[in-house]
Amino acid sequence: MSKRFFASAIGLSSAVILSAFAPACSSSSSGGPGNDAGMDMTDSGSSSGSSSGSSSGSSSGSSSGSSSGSSSGTQDASTDAPTLSDGGPSTFTPSNFTTSGAGAVSVSGIADVSVMGQDCTIDTDAGTFTCTDATTFTTVNTQVAQSGAPGALVMALKSLTVASGGTISVSGSKPLILYVVGAVDVEGSIDTASNGVANSSLGNGGDNASDANGAGGASFCGVGGKGGNAADGGAGGQPGATYGMATLIPLQAGSQGGDANGMGAAGGALQITSTVSITVGTSGKVGANGGGGHSDGVVGGGGGSGGGILLEAPAVTINGVVAANGGGGGDAAGNGNDGTDSKNPATGNGVGGAGSNDANINGQPGGVNGTNYGGGGGGAGRIRINSASGTATIAGTVSPAATTSCVSQGKLAQ
Repeated sequence: MSKRFFASAIGLSSAVILSAFAPACSSSSSGGPGNDAGMDMTDSGSSSGSSSGSSSGSSSGSSSGSSSGSSSGTQDASTDAPTLSDGGPSTFTPSNFTTSGAGAVSVSGIADVSVMGQDCTIDTDAGTFTCTDATTFTTVNTQVAQSGAPGALVMALKSLTVASGGTISVSGSKPLILYVVGAVDVEGSIDTASNGVANSSLGNGGDNASDANGAGGASFCGVGGKGGNAADGGAGGQPGATYGMATLIPLQAGSQGGDANGMGAAGGALQITSTVSITVGTSGKVGANGGGGHSDGVVGGGGGSGGGILLEAPAVTINGVVAANGGGGGDAAGNGNDGTDSKNPATGNGVGGAGSNDANINGQPGGVNGTNYGGGGGGAGRIRINSASGTATIAGTVSPAATTSCVSQGKLAQ
């Protein structure tokens, strides 16, 4: 049965095998099939898109047509490797990508990946997954197009474990989808925060109109704070506009704060889809926080907004932290603080406005102290959780708070 999502998944399926040698991060390969994962059963407002065409060759970038090839590595996967559409069990339909038909995500040669105590980076432009310590594992990558948002990188794994002390940082211009046909256990951290990854620009904060105004904070779900007004009555930089869907379809990132010798970085865009379960343990963190606003020595820049986090699996348990908070505004004396992995707000520097946090989904406005004009704080991002029951087990921290409009839950689509 064809399972195609609202944003058609088209193009570049490749296997990336990164080889070195150390026990700290390990994997074993498997060609076994897995299930699909979910979209909202209760919310409306879907988008659709499709593309066609074909090409072949080696590529690490995004593709708007159907293309195939392998990215650089020590070994390439078979070009006729089976996908889930070739007979794998399917119990629900994934958000933002397809597991059957044209553009289906390949799972041939996928591996168990364990990050046991070192720092690792996923680059969504290069399609690489590398660690500071040498390691050996395989990722199978597929570029997918999205309607109304940048194309995303789907990285297929057999299972994913991030042990306490282990970190995965996400960089690159594309949203990241980790498609895991086994269980996901996060006791360390997965962070796509404050690095400008996949900045949507739709909610960028307004720049300061002069050297007597702070810049505006960025928006996503929550509204950024306005920049501090000039003493002569001039208007401070305005916050960006809100945008996006509660379902995170398409998968979108946050936006950048208004400029003052640099813009507060946007929280990124991360989707984790597991056919079994997702557990964020008591020491675990999944973050897409906005960056602090900058300073040009005269006025402050706006904080970046929190990004987008979509978690979907039959069972989702959060005992640790899942956060998409806004960054604090800067002022003449320094940069604001990055969004926090907690319910606490990122403070602005001096008269810079605080970023969003917990039930406070909007960034705070920048203040004025003499000739020091603060930037506004960044607004909250979006968090979406899809599960079999439609209700995740949450004993830990979710910020913005689960009671706000910036966090929503739904059932997996059949």
